[in-house]
Amino acid sequence: MNSPSNGSHPNEKEAEQFLFDYTRNPENWLQDRIAEDIPGPGEGATQGKVRNDMFGKVQRGVLRV
Repeated sequence: MNSPSNGSHPNEKEAEQFLFDYTRNPENWLQDRIAEDIPGPGEGATQGKVRNDMFGKVQRGVLRV
C-alpha cells in the first residue's frame, strides 16, 4: 500500500540531472563534504563531534573490516 507524502518530489528529469552532475563533477561538492564529515581541530574534545567518514566509522566499530 502506498501512502501519500507531504514532501515535494522532483520529476525524473531533474533527479537524473542532479545525479549526473553529482557523479560527474565531484570537485564541486567534495570539499564541502569533507568539511561536513571531519570535525575541525579540537571540536571532538570541546563539542563532542566525531568523524563521520569511513575511517571514523571503523574506529567507532560501526563498520567492521
